[in-house]
Amino acid sequence: MRGTAILALGSNVGDCIGNLRRAKSLLSERFPILGCAGVYKTPPAFYLDQPDFYNSALAVSAEVEPLDLLDICKQVEKEMGRVPSFRNAPRPIDVDIIFYEGGDCISQRLVIPHAGWSERDFVLAPLLDLLDDGLISGANFPEAERILRTKRRAYKTICTL
Repeated sequence: MRGTAILALGSNVGDCIGNLRRAKSLLSERFPILGCAGVYKTPPAFYLDQPDFYNSALAVSAEVEPLDLLDICKQVEKEMGRVPSFRNAPRPIDVDIIFYEGGDCISQRLVIPHAGWSERDFVLAPLLDLLDDGLISGANFPEAERILRTKRRAYKTICTL
């Protein structure tokens, strides 16, 4: 499979903006980066007793199957010091596959589109940047574009990667 993948990045441990930049760099060694969203600071969701998150998103040209892409994202997390912990725990980096052009994926390890993406402001804010840049369009992600066109930014960009 070959196509555009939309990856969400998040960090709330250590040098968060530096972590996002390093994740982008590590991912760029594996895939061409087609576009990058701004960085947004958002409160934690689900597990609230932790620092705020810094979030961004990338559009990458992936020439691998979705599960292989997942393995690469997990390897980047590991290289950056993420260790398995409890669900929604603080972390130096989180790399999630939100969309993969060419279809959905449902397996025990991976669900694409990412569950709940359209209800999470920390995902929506960066995705709106990619929409504005034409990287999420009716041509490659028709349902996502339709949903995103109904959303508003809840946060302001604090910097770029």
